[in-house]
Order: sequence, then C-alpha cells, then structure tokens
Amino acid sequence: MKLNELTISQALNLLAKKEVTSVELTEACLKRIEDVEPKIHALMTVSGEAALEKAQEVDYIRRYVQKFLPGITPTALGLYYKPIVVGDLTTDSIKSGDLVKVFYEGYLIQDTIGVGIKNGTMFDTSGDYEPFSFTVGGGGVIVGWEEGIRLMKDGGEAIWVLPSSLGYAAQAQASIPAYSPLIFHIKVYKVYRATDVVPIIQKMPPGSPPILNNESIK
Repeated sequence: MKLNELTISQALNLLAKKEVTSVELTEACLKRIEDVEPKIHALMTVSGEAALEKAQEVDYIRRYVQKFLPGITPTALGLYYKPIVVGDLTTDSIKSGDLVKVFYEGYLIQDTIGVGIKNGTMFDTSGDYEPFSFTVGGGGVIVGWEEGIRLMKDGGEAIWVLPSSLGYAAQAQASIPAYSPLIFHIKVYKVYRATDVVPIIQKMPPGSPPILNNESIK
C-alpha cells in the first residue's frame, strides 16, 4: 500500500516502528492533499451554487406572494394556496382515492427589469380540450399536487405556489431548473369518488357516434 493511501493511525504506527521517516510521511501527506483538493473544491463549488439557488428561491417566493397573494400564509409543508372559485360547497374536499380531472397551467417565476417579479415561462399545461386525470394518493404527481388538490372541491379554481421541496428540488427537469418554485393555475373539472362509476368514451373510427361505457374507478 502506498504511503498516501494509509490511514493516520497506520502511518503513525509505521513511524513509531521507524519503517518510514518523517520526511517520507510528510511528502505522502502533501501528495494526498494534492489528490483530494480538486474533489473538495468541486464539492464546495456545488454546495455554494446550491446555496445561491436556494436563496434565490426563497426570495422569489417571498416577492411573488407579496405581490400576487398578499395575506396568504403557507401550509405546514410550505404550499401557498389562493382559492379563486371555491367550488361545490355541498361536497367534501377531495381526498385520497378520488379520481380527479383538472385543467392546469404551470409557470416558473421570473424577475424582470421594470416589471419585477411575475409569471415566467409556462413549462407545462393541460390545454383547454382534455383535462389531466390522476388518482389522489396514487403517487402519480409531485408532492405539492397531492397536498394542493386536497384543499379543493369539485368545480374549484385556485393558484398554488409550490416551493421546490414540493416539486423537483435539486433534480432539474427539461424546462425546470433545480430549486425552482412552481406556480400552478388549477381548475377542477370533475371529481369521481372511490365508489363512483366513471363514464368511459370509446374512440371510434371517424364518423362513428361515441359509445359510452361505465366503469368503476375501483
């Protein structure tokens, strides 16, 4: 084993037995420092960049909420929720096991000269024709969606501000940088409870009338 690969206790033991000189041991220590210094520098650089990104995220959320959602406080997990349309008050809030169909738009936050903080790039949308469907609690969406949808009712509309911890955190996506807070405009189109029967429309050749089937979501 090379001297620069020894542990401290191993090196001191060799020195005590006079199997290595102090000069040789010093040279080995310096060589080891040279070997690990680039790795330490790389780690410090990554850590520093991440700290700056996190600081910017906190600043963006603070300024966005102050400008567009004044008075709104976050949930325990950090989600900011602003109801636009409350929805059907005769129904329960959405819960685990419900099949939900929603229309949505997702935006990044952008800081611009003159305008300041605003909705930036739209990184995703359901469009206006076909709603996005998912089962609450099924693990098919990010954590922020799982929490936000439980605050809504059938027919409700809301704005969500998600910190990156409820989105993709340090994992950058195709159009979403690491540590990006996410803005979602959500409209609940339809909620099917676990005991409901869901109508299924079969796709037919052009010119054929649609055929409706019923299928339980269980």
